[in-house]
Amino acid sequence: MGEKGADEVAIMATHLQSKPARVGFFQQLLHFVFKRKAENAAAKLEEETSRYAVVKANFPDPCMIEIEDGYYAFATRDLANPEINIQVATAVESISKWTFLEGYDALPNLPAWVKNHSDAAVWAPQVTQRLDGVFVMAYSALHKDHPHKHCLGMATADNVLGPYDPGNSTEPILCHLSLGGIIDPTFLEDPISNQTYLVYKNDGNAIGSGGACNNDRWPNTPTTFQHSLLVQPSWTKLAAANNSLVPVRNATAAINLVNNSTIFMHNAKSDGPNIESPQVWYQEYPGIGRNSTPKRAYHMLYNAGCFADETYRTEGLVCWLDDMRNITTFSDCDWQAIKNTSTDLLLRTGSYPQPDGKPPATLLAPGGPGVTQDGRYMAFHADIVPSWFDKSVEPDENKNKHHDSGKSQKRTKPMRSPLYTRKRALFIAELEVDETNGLRISRLIEPEHF
Repeated sequence: MGEKGADEVAIMATHLQSKPARVGFFQQLLHFVFKRKAENAAAKLEEETSRYAVVKANFPDPCMIEIEDGYYAFATRDLANPEINIQVATAVESISKWTFLEGYDALPNLPAWVKNHSDAAVWAPQVTQRLDGVFVMAYSALHKDHPHKHCLGMATADNVLGPYDPGNSTEPILCHLSLGGIIDPTFLEDPISNQTYLVYKNDGNAIGSGGACNNDRWPNTPTTFQHSLLVQPSWTKLAAANNSLVPVRNATAAINLVNNSTIFMHNAKSDGPNIESPQVWYQEYPGIGRNSTPKRAYHMLYNAGCFADETYRTEGLVCWLDDMRNITTFSDCDWQAIKNTSTDLLLRTGSYPQPDGKPPATLLAPGGPGVTQDGRYMAFHADIVPSWFDKSVEPDENKNKHHDSGKSQKRTKPMRSPLYTRKRALFIAELEVDETNGLRISRLIEPEHF
């Protein structure tokens, strides 16, 4: 119980004067003991869930890019500091030694089409580097004329930290308002077809059926993954309206789309309210297991379940090029058929053994995967304040009803505890793949402290 707990019991004991008082005392004592046990259990669980967090700040929906001088991660805004649109963390010396750039905003200025700055809800950035060295950030934000739906914007910078400049664009790159808007963009530089893809989620939750994440009442509003091709052969210049080329520095957007968008995957009932956060990359393998024949594959990671409860999970798909005929580009893979038959469960709420005798990792609602383009490391978020999930505490109606630090939702179920602030920390996992088990986590990176 500890010294402080013993003192509290002693103080209560001095008030015993009658049998009713003794009965009341024992009721108080039982309440105190159970409360203290619950607090100790919660503290232990919080310690376990944060053990492998490389950044313990609220850092949801991370992406990660590796360049010559290290790793850089970008994340959704934190509602505790809504003036900052895009958060940043860096690991220059080692993948295990991260620094959170508290107070720094990689996207300090927003374009004219975005809702007012402090309520723009800038989500799930993705950063890549073009062949000419320019860095491009894709992001989603609420549209000022459609304040409950996100649209896709882009910004450029000469260095990876930015600040990124969205230009003077008056309209977003894409919106798809009839499908609920667009969130969770990502890029694929496809070396097989020499094409660049933009992949994203149509946010059916924004116009959903109600329930968890506003969309778990079946049949629900479809959430789909879609891709668009970017201007070729590189992004050095953009196609103008008259098909002439204009320098990217003077353009109002970072890209230009060259074909109609194509839906290539949709959610099923088993996915819960949605699928989201797609990540795609191409990878070559010199030989896997007993088979020494080189293999090639497109990979995809995504989330299923509701991001606001313990069902949230990360799943993976593999499209083996050498096992399928006529696969000459990412879009040739039948991702829906692969999803229906060969889904790998990478992460979900639970405990994960670690190699070399290290303590197991306890993860809570892991999601928001962001993979380096060589497929070696995956950044993701997971909750480190388990008490936020406590539904037993009645909310204070006078308090802010949006306790999510990042993506928010319409809640028809009991709200989470108003006594705790949600914190989704940054974790890094090392990935591996084999033909038998598919894609899986080999280990979580243990944080190295300064």
